[in-house]
Amino acid sequence: MGAGSIAKQEDCWKFSQDILEKSQIKQRHPNAYKLISWIIKEEKGKGSIPFDKEKGLYMEIVHKEISKGKGEWEHIVDFAIGIRNKNGIGNSKRIRLIEAKFDSKDTDNIKTKDIKSKVSHSFSILMEEGIPIEPDAVILINDGPKAQQNRSKLSRRLVGHFDVLTVNSFHNKYFKK
Repeated sequence: MGAGSIAKQEDCWKFSQDILEKSQIKQRHPNAYKLISWIIKEEKGKGSIPFDKEKGLYMEIVHKEISKGKGEWEHIVDFAIGIRNKNGIGNSKRIRLIEAKFDSKDTDNIKTKDIKSKVSHSFSILMEEGIPIEPDAVILINDGPKAQQNRSKLSRRLVGHFDVLTVNSFHNKYFKK
């Protein structure tokens, strides 16, 4: 399969609120089902946040509830969203893990080992819920004058299943029809 066809398949994965809405996760952790704009602001996202009604799973709350408040926050991603494959290829419903790195002005300070550990731990927590999890995680960084440079540097360091995006590019890729 050529690189063009892989990119085309990936582009058809779009946000689907009903995946989390109808899952056992929402029933077990209703307090963790939050507006994405609220989650991004909680994680120190800056600027305009283009989400009105879209909701995601705030993983810190899930982890707190599962571990009875004794969890180590550095080992969990920030949130997860439901995505659906519009072309119907493979399993059409998945959860995508999202890690927000808004507090780092320079991505050189971000430890890739920590990100990989968070994704791995979050993956194992959500596997119990019975919904397939997308192996590619999204790393969010703030928009700004050095956003493209920071995105490129972090992408080169995070070899594997990671997509580094700004909030606006995240919105354009997964939420715009």
